[in-house]
Amino acid sequence: MKIVTIVQAKGGSGKTTLAMAIASGAISKGVKVHLMDGDRNPQLSEWPARVKEADWEGIEKPDWPASATLSIVPATIEELYETLNKLETSGVDLVIIDTRPGTHSDTEDLIFAADLALIPARPTQMEIPLIQDAFVWINKLRDTISKDDPFPNVRIVVSDAPKSVIDASQNKGTDRLSKKDYDVLVKLIQIPHLSTILPNSKVWSHISYYGPLSAAQGAYQKAKSALIAKSLSKQLDIAEVLAEEIMQEEFK
Repeated sequence: MKIVTIVQAKGGSGKTTLAMAIASGAISKGVKVHLMDGDRNPQLSEWPARVKEADWEGIEKPDWPASATLSIVPATIEELYETLNKLETSGVDLVIIDTRPGTHSDTEDLIFAADLALIPARPTQMEIPLIQDAFVWINKLRDTISKDDPFPNVRIVVSDAPKSVIDASQNKGTDRLSKKDYDVLVKLIQIPHLSTILPNSKVWSHISYYGPLSAAQGAYQKAKSALIAKSLSKQLDIAEVLAEEIMQEEFK
């Protein structure tokens, strides 16, 4: 079982969206996923309820996938590890933990429990210092434990990126980038990162209402709502690549 903890000091940084994106890709690839919500604003654990309440304008909503379970982060570290052990025994392949904003001791516990710590990274000048600070903070935690003790890999995931940034990151030219955006991209790629980038898309901004993308895509396809189905399918392809990259990451 792989455990991924998503962290960022700033609220509204895209942690929950990233968790939902990874879950969508993993579920679509046949991975059994458990989502664990440690945020004081529990959007992740309320995901099924948000989908149920969302207005799909007459589209018949699919059942929530049986391969995606959800819970709140347990109150104590002992209960956390007990829960993780039970999840592994039950056949869960991937646990995704969303955390509250800030550098709190309980967030540190969730990092230590992980195989991989991910930091969502919007490619803007305003976000760069926050991303760098989060990366440094997590890595400093390594110094608080023995060198023989396991510690998660730390990676950023570039998210909410415009096409020009994605093209430049894929060596398709930087002529469409302003100097400001180019400087941001250079700083981001100097930080250990996953290669998959989540683009700026309405799908990601509305994913809490769509639910896991494979189920939503199938529902819209069945209803012959081709435009939305195509958009969902495009972003699902990216989510699958992201999930596969995470599952193939060399864990502790």
